This record gives sequence, C-alpha cells and structure tokens, in this order.
Amino acid sequence: MNRQPSIQHLLSYLALAVAMAVFMSCQEELPKPGEPNGAREWIEASARYHDPESRWQAFSGAFEVKSIFPSGGNYTNEIYLNRALDTFSRTIESAGYPLVQVVGPSGCSATWPNPDATEAQLRNNGLSEDPCGNILPRRDYYDFLVGIPMVALEDDISFRQNPDLVDAFGVACVEIELTFTTGSIVWYLYIHPRTYRLRAAKFVRNGGSGEWLYYSSDTSHQFYTLKQTQEWYQLDGITKIITDEIRWKTP
Repeated sequence: MNRQPSIQHLLSYLALAVAMAVFMSCQEELPKPGEPNGAREWIEASARYHDPESRWQAFSGAFEVKSIFPSGGNYTNEIYLNRALDTFSRTIESAGYPLVQVVGPSGCSATWPNPDATEAQLRNNGLSEDPCGNILPRRDYYDFLVGIPMVALEDDISFRQNPDLVDAFGVACVEIELTFTTGSIVWYLYIHPRTYRLRAAKFVRNGGSGEWLYYSSDTSHQFYTLKQTQEWYQLDGITKIITDEIRWKTP
C-alpha cells in the first residue's frame, strides 16, 4: 500500500533542503590519491572511492526511491536528475493521482490531475504562482542525499580540522564535521578509515534535533559506487524512522 510521508518527515527534508542548496555549484577537480591529512582530504578520499573519475558534477540518470516505514507502509518517488543541464523531475502517486514536478531551463512546473485538490495542496505541490518555491527544495534534497560525499566539495564549507575516530553503526570510522556558510544545520560524515567508503552521516540542527543516515549497502552504477539502501534513525541511532531503497536505472 502506498503511503505518503509523514508531515514531520516532510518538514525535516524541506528544512534540510535549505542547507543543501548551498552545495549547488561546480565540483573542483580532486587532488591525486594520497594519505588523507585533515578533514577536507578525508572527504576527497571518500569522493574518489564513490566517484573515481570525478564525474558527479555531470551526473545524468534516473532512479527510484522506495521509502518503507517500520510498519510496512511505503511510498515511491521516481526521480530523474541531470546535473550538467540543471534538469530534474519527480513523480509520485498522491491521493491516487500522479504528481509530476519538473525543473528545466525555463523554470519549474507541475501537473497533478486531482479534481478535488485544495488551494493549499496545489500550492504545496508546486501548482500555484510560485512553483519553484516548492519544487527546487525537493530537487536540492535528492541531489544532496544521493550525491554525498561528492557534493560536500562543491561550495565554501568549513571543516573541523581534527577528525575523530568514532563508532558508526558498529564500525570505527573517521568523523568529519561540516559547517555551512549559511543555514542552521551541521553535518557529520563517517568514513571508513581504510576503504574511504561513506558508511553513515548525521545532521544536527541548532536546537539539538537531528537524524542519522546509515548506508547499509552500495551498488555500482555507471562510473560510480552509489547508495543502494539508506536507513534513517533518530539521533539515538536506534529508533528507525524510515528506510530508502534506491534502484538506479540503466540509461
């Protein structure tokens, strides 16, 4: 049975999108491999693991995100992302009708053939006078979540320069703290100290709330090693919120 995301989960990801938007710029060419020395070099090493040819800035492809609640309910987003052409589309079944949201060279648009839609629903789904106000945060959300660690190199971000070795879901990992130039969210990335695989991430808001993401499995796709499963937890690292199963589609 399809189930829409909870209001709390939607508010969380729309708030995240505000911070994620600062990453939307061109990725620098990565330095040659070497022993990481400092926080940024750990991110660079992890980016080389997941994107060995440094192609993420021009990623183009389609993928499906099936989000499953602990109760078993689920909903699915069909996503197309072309970073080089700044093109994005999202399709989801909403109230029994396909909601399609698009970002392209001419701006943002949406379609949703629900004859009973309220004004608030039309506005929140990008069908009012300001479609980009709703759709761009969703584009930024998916771009960030499927693109870390690569997108953490795409803008002016400060790093805590003395990374710690901490436990991340049962494995000792290097913890990298990222501080945004704008926004009220701090991110932490957890990188395996030998393979440089991104194992987990965490975000914390100024008020102390936040969530964990655990990347329990990856898959090879095109030139990359990308997330196949990401599990969302409360900050206790135990209470599961939702699991995203990502299916990358062959062009």
